[in-house]
Amino acid sequence: MKSTMHRIRKIIQLLLLSGVLFAFAMFQGGFVSWFLFYSVVPLLIYMLSIPFYPFNKWRVNRVLSSKYGQAGGSVLITITLERKIPFPLFYLVVEENSPTTLNYQDIGQEKYKYLNDQQFYVENRVFRKLLFPLFKRKLTVTFRVANLPRGQHSFHSINVQTGDPFGLISNQYVWEIEDSLVVYPAVRSLEWKQRMDSNEAGANPVLLHDHKQANVVSGVREYIPGDRFSWIDWKTTARKNSIMTKEFEQEKDAHMAIVLSAELKSSMQQLSFEALVELAASILVSTRKKGQSVSFHMLGEAEKHFTEQQVKFEPTVIQNYLALINPDKKDSLFTSKLVTSLKHLPKGSLLLCITSQLDQKLVDSLVIKSKQDLQIALYSIISKNDYTSFHQSLIESLRMHRISVQILSEDDLKKVRWEVNASL
Repeated sequence: MKSTMHRIRKIIQLLLLSGVLFAFAMFQGGFVSWFLFYSVVPLLIYMLSIPFYPFNKWRVNRVLSSKYGQAGGSVLITITLERKIPFPLFYLVVEENSPTTLNYQDIGQEKYKYLNDQQFYVENRVFRKLLFPLFKRKLTVTFRVANLPRGQHSFHSINVQTGDPFGLISNQYVWEIEDSLVVYPAVRSLEWKQRMDSNEAGANPVLLHDHKQANVVSGVREYIPGDRFSWIDWKTTARKNSIMTKEFEQEKDAHMAIVLSAELKSSMQQLSFEALVELAASILVSTRKKGQSVSFHMLGEAEKHFTEQQVKFEPTVIQNYLALINPDKKDSLFTSKLVTSLKHLPKGSLLLCITSQLDQKLVDSLVIKSKQDLQIALYSIISKNDYTSFHQSLIESLRMHRISVQILSEDDLKKVRWEVNASL
């Protein structure tokens, strides 16, 4: 309503100006007066036509270089504007109305330098470009959106504005065009510092196996191209006059259950939640590549469970889920659900609990869970400034119950390769 009234007011001002010039020419007379009037009339007609310019006849299209991205990456937005009548436009301002979800900038692992200060990376992004089209019928504008944050970002509208060279009158139009961009969490390179190994006769199953285990020989067989030189059994080779290699007992994989907490007690911990999601996504990718038996569970106000088969054969579904999840801003009863959920895990399973909280309730829940014949490893994201002696006492209590604990602070999260210690 305000824009309409403003436009009407500008038109009335131009009409009054035209009337003043005409009256001046009529009463003053002479060549100079009429020359001034006829010189200004074309410009006034052009200015009066601007508010009625039919932008709705334009064909406008938006193209994203990719519908999917990864946190910290970038995407190109190309806007194409086409018209049939080459009406002269002195200038044109093209603006992509940026969604508020893009105000946060993900600059990679460096964002964890200030773990409890997300405002440091908040910026009101403006995608606007000034063009001078004149008689051009086709215009193309490209915007580069860098440092993409995780989540789904919906683009709804494109706004254009034009006016006269003197800024006396203007016209703008908005096209409602829907496009969506899904940004997956960044997947970090993991370095497993220690492993839990066992053989067929062992009691504790392995967590990860980077190489074939070669310490318990179960037999010999003929050499196969690709076998290591150190595996050759020289005595048997000499006896049979044929290259023979040792066979080893195969490691057996434990079932691993990754549990991610959706609880976020403070808005200042939003970066901590992003670290939790990235850690969960990285572990899922790493274990799936190694053929590990893994299930994934999200515990919060609304629970979500992905079976081993879903993790193995539907990774895109889990990627989309991790891209769209948001933390619970209220008490989600994560600790109580940790006890009541996951009742059907195989005996000896490894439970990886990923959270940004470490309190007595969580300790009590993990201790109860450890009595269900499960191995438990806790990964907690805690800022160095928030880490206290109370946390240290809780960690010692957990380790007394053979629960592995690793605290990840800013220094750990800023590394290119995240170190994951999964030993008991």
